[in-house]
Amino acid sequence: MLVLITVSSYTTLTRSGFARTSGPAAANTLIRLALPQLTTAFVILLYSHVQIITRLSSGYPLIYLWLASQLVDDTGAKISKRRKWSKTTIRWMVMYAVIQGGLFSSFLPPA
Repeated sequence: MLVLITVSSYTTLTRSGFARTSGPAAANTLIRLALPQLTTAFVILLYSHVQIITRLSSGYPLIYLWLASQLVDDTGAKISKRRKWSKTTIRWMVMYAVIQGGLFSSFLPPA
């Protein structure tokens, strides 16, 4: 999750990622989402536990927007590899959410 947070923030900040077609207002909003996310990733890397990374990362909307943009992006030579990676990541995130919800409903700490 730490890599996903960092890559999505870096991509958004350097190339404005998927905001090129949406206009300057969308790019400005995405940059405002990416800066705190990248800062949090840096702080988490230095001072936090792995469990904190997985819990905090689920609250950042930029991750979900970036993964969705990777699924629908038609440019570039590595389309199928990028889509496969995005689908695998989304499946992992959904499985983690279901398991975490089940553990939480059983009053067990979600790891």
